[in-house]
Amino acid sequence: SNFPDALRSSPSGDPVLIYVFDLHPGRPGMFGDDGKPLIPGIWAKEFLQLAFPGVKITHVDELAKDAPLIFHTLHLNLVNWGSWVLPSEDLHPPRISRRFIGPHPLLTLMPQAVKRALDIDEAEGDRAVLIVRRSPPAGRRLVNERELVEELRQLYGLTVRVADLSLMLFAAQVEAVAHASLLVGAHGQGLFNLIFLPAGGGVVEVPPCGVALALVYNVAELFGLSFTEILDSSCDEEFMAKFQANQCQPCVAREILSSGRAPIDLDSANVGDCERLPPACDVRAAQTVAFNNVSRAAAIIQEAHAEAEARRAALVA
Repeated sequence: SNFPDALRSSPSGDPVLIYVFDLHPGRPGMFGDDGKPLIPGIWAKEFLQLAFPGVKITHVDELAKDAPLIFHTLHLNLVNWGSWVLPSEDLHPPRISRRFIGPHPLLTLMPQAVKRALDIDEAEGDRAVLIVRRSPPAGRRLVNERELVEELRQLYGLTVRVADLSLMLFAAQVEAVAHASLLVGAHGQGLFNLIFLPAGGGVVEVPPCGVALALVYNVAELFGLSFTEILDSSCDEEFMAKFQANQCQPCVAREILSSGRAPIDLDSANVGDCERLPPACDVRAAQTVAFNNVSRAAAIIQEAHAEAEARRAALVA
Protein backbone atom coordinates (compact mmCIF):
# COMPACT_ATOMS: atom_id res chain seq x y z
CA SER A 1 0.00 0.00 0.00
CA ASN A 2 3.04 2.27 0.32
CA PHE A 3 4.09 1.85 -3.30
CA PRO A 4 3.56 4.62 -5.87
CA ASP A 5 1.96 3.53 -9.14
CA ALA A 6 5.33 3.80 -10.87
CA LEU A 7 6.56 0.94 -8.69
CA ARG A 8 3.40 -1.12 -9.14
CA SER A 9 3.80 -0.93 -12.92
CA SER A 10 7.28 -2.47 -12.87
CA PRO A 11 7.39 -5.78 -14.79
CA SER A 12 6.77 -8.71 -12.51
CA GLY A 13 9.90 -10.31 -11.15
CA ASP A 14 12.27 -7.60 -12.35
CA PRO A 15 14.44 -5.85 -9.77
CA VAL A 16 13.78 -2.18 -9.23
CA LEU A 17 16.36 0.43 -8.36
CA ILE A 18 15.04 3.40 -6.42
CA TYR A 19 17.54 6.24 -6.61
CA VAL A 20 17.17 9.37 -4.49
CA PHE A 21 19.46 12.34 -4.83
CA ASP A 22 21.23 12.79 -1.50
CA LEU A 23 24.34 14.98 -1.33
CA HIS A 24 26.31 17.16 -3.73
CA PRO A 25 29.57 15.17 -4.19
CA GLY A 26 31.41 18.27 -5.38
CA ARG A 27 30.25 20.68 -2.70
CA PRO A 28 33.15 21.77 -0.45
CA GLY A 29 32.93 20.90 3.21
CA MET A 30 30.36 18.13 2.73
CA PHE A 31 32.81 15.19 2.76
CA GLY A 32 36.01 14.39 4.64
CA ASP A 33 39.29 13.15 3.15
CA ASP A 34 38.06 9.56 3.52
CA GLY A 35 35.02 10.30 1.38
CA LYS A 36 32.56 10.02 4.25
CA PRO A 37 29.97 12.76 4.74
CA LEU A 38 30.74 15.28 7.47
CA ILE A 39 27.05 15.63 8.29
CA PRO A 40 25.00 12.99 10.12
CA GLY A 41 23.46 10.19 8.17
CA ILE A 42 22.28 9.48 4.65
CA TRP A 43 18.90 11.11 4.94
CA ALA A 44 17.40 10.02 1.64
CA LYS A 45 18.01 6.36 2.41
CA GLU A 46 16.47 6.79 5.86
CA PHE A 47 13.45 8.43 4.27
CA LEU A 48 12.88 5.48 1.92
CA GLN A 49 13.41 2.86 4.61
CA LEU A 50 10.71 4.52 6.71
CA ALA A 51 8.35 5.30 3.84
CA PHE A 52 8.55 1.79 2.34
CA PRO A 53 8.85 -0.64 5.29
CA GLY A 54 9.86 -4.13 4.28
CA VAL A 55 11.39 -3.00 0.98
CA LYS A 56 15.14 -3.43 0.60
CA ILE A 57 16.73 -0.06 -0.14
CA THR A 58 20.23 0.13 -1.60
CA HIS A 59 22.07 3.41 -2.00
CA VAL A 60 23.63 3.89 -5.42
CA ASP A 61 27.12 4.00 -3.86
CA GLU A 62 26.56 0.58 -2.29
CA LEU A 63 25.09 -0.79 -5.49
CA ALA A 64 28.20 0.13 -7.45
CA LYS A 65 30.25 -2.22 -5.28
CA ASP A 66 28.12 -5.23 -6.16
CA ALA A 67 28.28 -7.39 -9.26
CA PRO A 68 27.00 -5.54 -12.35
CA LEU A 69 23.27 -5.95 -12.69
CA ILE A 70 20.72 -4.56 -15.11
CA PHE A 71 17.89 -2.72 -13.39
CA HIS A 72 14.68 -1.13 -14.49
CA THR A 73 15.56 2.31 -13.21
CA LEU A 74 13.07 4.43 -11.34
CA HIS A 75 14.18 7.89 -10.24
CA LEU A 76 12.28 8.73 -7.07
CA ASN A 77 13.75 12.19 -6.98
CA LEU A 78 11.72 15.35 -6.47
CA VAL A 79 13.98 17.89 -8.11
CA ASN A 80 16.77 16.54 -10.27
CA TRP A 81 17.45 15.18 -13.73
CA GLY A 82 15.46 12.19 -14.97
CA SER A 83 12.80 12.65 -12.32
CA TRP A 84 9.38 11.09 -12.78
CA VAL A 85 8.02 13.80 -10.52
CA LEU A 86 9.45 17.08 -11.75
CA PRO A 87 11.47 18.34 -14.70
CA SER A 88 15.21 18.73 -14.38
CA GLU A 89 16.85 21.13 -11.97
CA ASP A 90 19.64 21.53 -14.49
CA LEU A 91 17.12 22.67 -17.10
CA HIS A 92 15.57 25.36 -14.89
CA PRO A 93 12.01 24.02 -14.90
CA PRO A 94 8.97 26.25 -15.08
CA ARG A 95 6.54 26.47 -12.21
CA ILE A 96 3.99 23.72 -12.66
CA SER A 97 0.66 24.71 -11.19
CA ARG A 98 -1.65 21.93 -10.02
CA ARG A 99 -4.47 24.26 -8.98
CA PHE A 100 -6.99 22.41 -11.13
CA ILE A 101 -6.00 18.87 -10.10
CA GLY A 102 -4.63 19.25 -6.56
CA PRO A 103 -1.78 17.48 -4.74
CA HIS A 104 -0.59 14.02 -5.66
CA PRO A 105 -2.45 11.51 -3.43
CA LEU A 106 0.30 8.89 -3.31
CA LEU A 107 3.21 11.25 -2.80
CA THR A 108 1.49 12.80 0.20
CA LEU A 109 1.33 9.36 1.82
CA MET A 110 5.12 8.98 1.95
CA PRO A 111 5.94 11.71 4.51
CA GLN A 112 2.93 10.58 6.55
CA ALA A 113 4.37 7.06 6.64
CA VAL A 114 7.74 8.44 7.73
CA LYS A 115 6.20 10.43 10.60
CA ARG A 116 4.24 7.38 11.76
CA ALA A 117 7.36 5.23 11.70
CA LEU A 118 9.23 7.82 13.77
CA ASP A 119 6.27 8.19 16.16
CA ILE A 120 6.09 11.94 15.54
CA ASP A 121 2.83 13.55 16.62
CA GLU A 122 2.10 16.84 14.87
CA ALA A 123 -0.31 17.78 17.68
CA GLU A 124 2.66 18.07 20.06
CA GLY A 125 4.13 20.91 18.02
CA ASP A 126 4.17 24.59 18.91
CA ARG A 127 2.91 25.74 15.45
CA ALA A 128 6.06 27.82 15.13
CA VAL A 129 7.71 29.60 12.27
CA LEU A 130 10.76 27.45 11.51
CA ILE A 131 13.58 29.33 9.77
CA VAL A 132 16.11 27.18 7.91
CA ARG A 133 19.64 28.43 8.52
CA ARG A 134 22.33 27.85 5.91
CA SER A 135 25.81 27.81 7.49
CA PRO A 136 29.19 28.01 5.70
CA PRO A 137 30.30 26.55 3.37
CA ALA A 138 26.75 26.59 2.02
CA GLY A 139 25.86 29.66 0.01
CA ARG A 140 22.66 31.73 0.04
CA ARG A 141 23.04 32.58 3.73
CA LEU A 142 20.54 35.07 5.12
CA VAL A 143 22.69 37.89 6.47
CA ASN A 144 19.94 39.73 8.39
CA GLU A 145 18.30 36.63 9.83
CA ARG A 146 18.68 37.89 13.42
CA GLU A 147 16.81 41.12 12.69
CA LEU A 148 14.01 39.15 11.05
CA VAL A 149 13.67 36.82 14.05
CA GLU A 150 13.55 39.74 16.49
CA GLU A 151 10.83 41.48 14.49
CA LEU A 152 8.70 38.33 14.21
CA ARG A 153 8.96 37.71 17.95
CA GLN A 154 8.63 41.25 19.27
CA LEU A 155 6.22 42.84 16.80
CA TYR A 156 4.00 39.86 16.01
CA GLY A 157 4.50 37.65 19.07
CA LEU A 158 5.24 34.59 16.96
CA THR A 159 7.07 31.52 18.17
CA VAL A 160 10.16 31.36 15.97
CA ARG A 161 12.77 28.65 15.85
CA VAL A 162 15.95 28.68 13.77
CA ALA A 163 17.63 25.42 12.75
CA ASP A 164 20.48 24.33 10.51
CA LEU A 165 18.90 21.13 9.26
CA SER A 166 22.17 19.97 7.69
CA LEU A 167 23.59 19.42 11.19
CA MET A 168 20.63 17.38 12.43
CA LEU A 169 19.83 13.70 12.31
CA PHE A 170 17.05 12.80 9.90
CA ALA A 171 14.50 12.09 12.63
CA ALA A 172 15.23 15.44 14.26
CA GLN A 173 14.72 17.22 10.95
CA VAL A 174 11.36 15.57 10.42
CA GLU A 175 10.20 16.37 13.95
CA ALA A 176 11.29 20.01 13.73
CA VAL A 177 9.30 20.57 10.54
CA ALA A 178 6.29 18.50 11.59
CA HIS A 179 5.93 20.58 14.76
CA ALA A 180 5.91 23.89 12.84
CA SER A 181 3.20 25.56 10.78
CA LEU A 182 5.45 27.54 8.45
CA LEU A 183 8.87 26.81 6.96
CA VAL A 184 10.98 29.83 5.93
CA GLY A 185 14.36 30.08 4.26
CA ALA A 186 16.53 31.03 1.33
CA HIS A 187 16.27 28.78 -1.70
CA GLY A 188 17.97 25.47 -0.98
CA GLN A 189 17.54 21.80 -0.18
CA GLY A 190 16.49 22.50 3.39
CA LEU A 191 13.19 23.88 2.15
CA PHE A 192 12.30 20.55 0.55
CA ASN A 193 11.65 19.33 4.07
CA LEU A 194 8.34 21.13 3.53
CA ILE A 195 6.90 17.71 2.72
CA PHE A 196 6.93 16.98 6.47
CA LEU A 197 4.82 20.03 7.35
CA PRO A 198 1.37 19.35 8.80
CA ALA A 199 -1.57 19.45 6.40
CA GLY A 200 -2.45 23.08 5.80
CA GLY A 201 1.11 24.26 6.47
CA GLY A 202 3.04 26.60 4.25
CA VAL A 203 6.50 27.50 3.02
CA VAL A 204 8.06 30.93 2.43
CA GLU A 205 11.00 31.00 0.04
CA VAL A 206 13.55 33.82 -0.21
CA PRO A 207 14.99 33.49 -3.74
CA PRO A 208 18.43 35.04 -4.29
CA CYS A 209 18.59 38.49 -5.89
CA GLY A 210 14.81 38.64 -6.04
CA VAL A 211 14.71 36.19 -8.97
CA ALA A 212 11.70 33.87 -8.79
CA LEU A 213 12.59 30.15 -8.94
CA ALA A 214 10.51 27.04 -9.53
CA LEU A 215 11.71 24.04 -7.54
CA VAL A 216 10.28 24.77 -4.08
CA TYR A 217 7.05 26.00 -5.66
CA ASN A 218 6.69 22.74 -7.60
CA VAL A 219 7.21 20.50 -4.58
CA ALA A 220 4.73 22.58 -2.55
CA GLU A 221 2.18 22.13 -5.34
CA LEU A 222 2.74 18.36 -5.42
CA PHE A 223 2.16 18.05 -1.68
CA GLY A 224 -0.72 20.51 -1.39
CA LEU A 225 1.06 23.11 0.73
CA SER A 226 0.85 26.86 0.33
CA PHE A 227 3.77 28.73 -1.21
CA THR A 228 4.82 32.33 -0.58
CA GLU A 229 7.96 34.13 -1.70
CA ILE A 230 9.82 37.28 -0.67
CA LEU A 231 11.28 38.80 -3.81
CA ASP A 232 12.67 41.99 -2.27
CA SER A 233 16.13 40.54 -1.69
CA SER A 234 19.73 41.29 -2.70
CA CYS A 235 22.83 39.15 -3.26
CA ASP A 236 26.42 39.67 -2.10
CA GLU A 237 28.57 42.24 -3.88
CA GLU A 238 31.12 39.71 -5.16
CA PHE A 239 28.44 37.68 -6.92
CA MET A 240 26.75 40.78 -8.34
CA ALA A 241 30.09 42.09 -9.68
CA LYS A 242 30.57 38.86 -11.67
CA PHE A 243 26.91 38.86 -12.67
CA GLN A 244 27.21 42.35 -14.12
CA ALA A 245 30.65 41.76 -15.65
CA ASN A 246 29.22 38.82 -17.61
CA GLN A 247 26.22 40.92 -18.67
CA CYS A 248 23.96 38.24 -17.24
CA GLN A 249 20.22 38.10 -17.66
CA PRO A 250 18.46 36.16 -14.86
CA CYS A 251 16.40 33.10 -15.69
CA VAL A 252 12.96 33.95 -14.35
CA ALA A 253 10.63 31.00 -13.79
CA ARG A 254 7.44 31.06 -15.82
CA GLU A 255 4.27 29.35 -14.67
CA ILE A 256 2.47 26.68 -16.67
CA LEU A 257 -0.42 24.39 -15.88
CA SER A 258 0.29 20.77 -15.09
CA SER A 259 -0.11 18.46 -18.07
CA GLY A 260 -1.95 16.06 -15.77
CA ARG A 261 -5.70 15.63 -15.92
CA ALA A 262 -6.08 13.93 -12.55
CA PRO A 263 -4.31 14.17 -9.16
CA ILE A 264 -2.50 10.88 -9.79
CA ASP A 265 -0.76 12.31 -12.87
CA LEU A 266 2.82 13.58 -12.76
CA ASP A 267 4.89 15.90 -14.94
CA SER A 268 8.00 14.00 -15.94
CA ALA A 269 9.01 15.62 -19.23
CA ASN A 270 12.32 17.46 -19.16
CA VAL A 271 10.88 20.84 -20.01
CA GLY A 272 13.29 23.59 -19.08
CA ASP A 273 14.21 27.20 -19.65
CA CYS A 274 17.62 28.89 -19.86
CA GLU A 275 19.38 25.59 -20.58
CA ARG A 276 22.71 27.21 -21.42
CA LEU A 277 22.77 29.63 -18.51
CA PRO A 278 26.42 30.13 -17.43
CA PRO A 279 27.15 29.33 -13.76
CA ALA A 280 28.13 32.97 -13.13
CA CYS A 281 24.63 33.96 -14.20
CA ASP A 282 22.81 31.51 -11.92
CA VAL A 283 21.58 33.41 -8.87
CA ARG A 284 21.77 30.19 -6.85
CA ALA A 285 25.57 30.68 -6.84
CA ALA A 286 25.26 33.73 -4.58
CA GLN A 287 26.99 33.40 -1.21
CA THR A 288 24.66 35.61 0.80
CA VAL A 289 21.11 36.90 0.51
CA ALA A 290 19.73 39.93 2.35
CA PHE A 291 16.23 41.26 2.86
CA ASN A 292 16.05 44.78 1.48
CA ASN A 293 13.24 45.54 3.93
CA VAL A 294 13.19 43.36 7.05
CA SER A 295 9.91 44.82 8.31
CA ARG A 296 8.14 44.05 5.05
CA ALA A 297 9.61 40.52 5.02
CA ALA A 298 8.36 39.97 8.59
CA ALA A 299 4.88 41.16 7.61
CA ILE A 300 4.76 38.72 4.69
CA ILE A 301 5.84 35.85 6.96
CA GLN A 302 3.30 36.80 9.63
CA GLU A 303 0.52 36.81 7.04
CA ALA A 304 1.61 33.45 5.65
CA HIS A 305 1.70 32.01 9.18
CA ALA A 306 -1.80 33.33 9.95
CA GLU A 307 -3.13 31.79 6.75
CA ALA A 308 -1.48 28.45 7.57
CA GLU A 309 -3.04 28.47 11.03
CA ALA A 310 -6.45 29.21 9.53
CA ARG A 311 -6.10 26.34 7.04
CA ARG A 312 -5.04 23.93 9.78
CA ALA A 313 -8.01 24.97 11.94
CA ALA A 314 -10.39 24.49 9.02
CA LEU A 315 -9.05 20.99 8.38
CA VAL A 316 -9.60 20.03 12.03
CA ALA A 317 -13.13 21.43 11.96
